[in-house]
Amino acid sequence: STPPAALAMASKRPRSEPEVAAPGSPRGTKKTRTDPPAPSAPSNSPASRGILGSLRDAFLNKIQLPIARRVLIPRLARKALMPHDKKTAKGKPVEVVRTIRSSRLKREAKVLRDAYGVPHIYAGCEEDLFFLQGVVHAEDRMLQLEMISRLVSGRLSEFAGEKTLMADKFARTMGWKRLGNSHEKKLAEDARKSHNPEAKSILNNLRKYAEGINSVASELQSKKQLPFEFTILGIEPSHWEASDVLGVLHLVCFKMSFGFQTTVLRQFLMETLGREAFEQWFVDASPDCIPTVGENRKRGGSQLPPLSRSALLSVLLPEDLAGMPRTGQGSNCWSLAGDITSKGTGPLLANDPHLDTSIPSFFYESHLHCAGKPGLHMAGMTTPGFPGLALPGHNEHCAWGVTLAMGDAEDVFVEMFQGKMDPELGFPTTYIHRGRTLQVEKHRHVIKVKGIDTPVKYASASTHHGPVISKIGGKLQDGMNTVMDKVKVSHQ
Repeated sequence: STPPAALAMASKRPRSEPEVAAPGSPRGTKKTRTDPPAPSAPSNSPASRGILGSLRDAFLNKIQLPIARRVLIPRLARKALMPHDKKTAKGKPVEVVRTIRSSRLKREAKVLRDAYGVPHIYAGCEEDLFFLQGVVHAEDRMLQLEMISRLVSGRLSEFAGEKTLMADKFARTMGWKRLGNSHEKKLAEDARKSHNPEAKSILNNLRKYAEGINSVASELQSKKQLPFEFTILGIEPSHWEASDVLGVLHLVCFKMSFGFQTTVLRQFLMETLGREAFEQWFVDASPDCIPTVGENRKRGGSQLPPLSRSALLSVLLPEDLAGMPRTGQGSNCWSLAGDITSKGTGPLLANDPHLDTSIPSFFYESHLHCAGKPGLHMAGMTTPGFPGLALPGHNEHCAWGVTLAMGDAEDVFVEMFQGKMDPELGFPTTYIHRGRTLQVEKHRHVIKVKGIDTPVKYASASTHHGPVISKIGGKLQDGMNTVMDKVKVSHQ
C-alpha cells in the first residue's frame, strides 16, 4: 500500500555523516562530527577554481563556443546541403523542379520542392513513386534513417559504446529485424506460390523504397558529401532492404502501442488491489486486458498460483508505476459538418497526433502522386523509414486523421517453463502448451561494441507466442528506456 514515490524515497540511502579525526586522539582514531560542517564555496565557483579556471571558462564561453556556433557548424552544415537546399538557403525560398530519368525508373518522373522545401513527387507507377520517396527521405533525413536502422537491428553500440549495449540487447530480444526478415520471406512466398498480385506489389514497393535510400547513400558516399555526423561518429550508411523497412514498422507499432507494460501493469494492480477494487477503478477492465495464463489447468493436482508481484515488477519500468500518465501524450481528432462552417468552406477535419517533440520531427511532410492504375494521390505526414502512409493526410476527395485510441494491440502470455536451466538464457528451453512440451527458439547474438576488443555474446529466446521478456528485468530495463527514447532520437 506504500505509494511508489515513497518506495523510491525509502530506497535512497542517507549520506553518512563526515568523519574527522578527534583533536588530541591517536592517529587513525575517528570521531563522527555532530554539528554541521561550515559552509564552503561550491566546487564550480570562481573561488574554488581560482583565476585560471575563470579565465578558461571565459575563453570557452566568449570565444570558442561562439566561433563554433557561428563559423564551424554553419560551414559543416552548408557542405552537407543537398542541391535543392543550396538554392533556397541563399535567400528567398524558391521552387525547385527536377525531372528524373534513371535506369532505376520505369518512366520519367518529377520531384518539385516548393518554397518550404516540401517534396511533391509525380510518378507514372507505384514502384517509381516509392523509389523517389526513399530518395527524398534519404536526401533530407540520412542520419535519421541510419539511426533507426541501427536501433531496429540492435547495432547502436558499434559507434556509441557500452552506454547503448542494453538498448541493443533489448532490440535483439524483441527481434524487430528478425520479424522483418520473416515477413519479407512470407511476402515472397505468397507472391511466388499463390500468384498473389497484392503481395507482389507490396514487396516490390518496399524494395524500391529501400533502393531509393541506398542510391542516395551511395552517391553521397562516392562524392564524399555524407552528413558530417557520419564522419564524427566514424560510421558508414547501412544498406537497406525490405526487411529493414518492415522492422521499422514493428518498432513504431511497439512504441505507439505503449509496449507490453500496460498489460503487465494492470495485472500488477489487480494482484495488489484485488479484482473487485481493480474493476471499480478501471471501467474498461476485461479478461483481455491482463496477461493470459493459458487455460489455468491443474498440473500435478495443484492449481497454478497467482502471478507474484515481484515477477510482474521484473518486467515493469520505474516510470510505469510513478510516471503515468506521462505529459505530452494523447491525440485528438474531430470534425465539423459543412453546414456549420463558413460559407463555401465545406466540412473540416482537425487531427492532432501528439508525439514527443524532436528535431527533426518524427513526421516528414510530402505530396505523393501516381498517375498509373490504380493510381494514388495523397499529401500529408509520412514517416522516414517507411513508404507511403500519409497520416494525417488528404487528397482532392477526402481528408483523414488518426489517433492511438489506447487500443490493446499486444498480448502478454505467461509461459510454464520446465526442465534443465539454460546457463545462457537463465531459464529452461522447454515449456508446456496445452499439455504438450515445446522447445523455445534460441537466438545467439554477437554485438560489436566500440571500445571493447571482444564482441559481446548474448542469448535470447522466443516461444510460438513471441519473445520471452522476463529477462528484461534488471539492467535490460535501461535498454528498453533507451529504445523508447531513441524512437524519437533516431528520428533526428
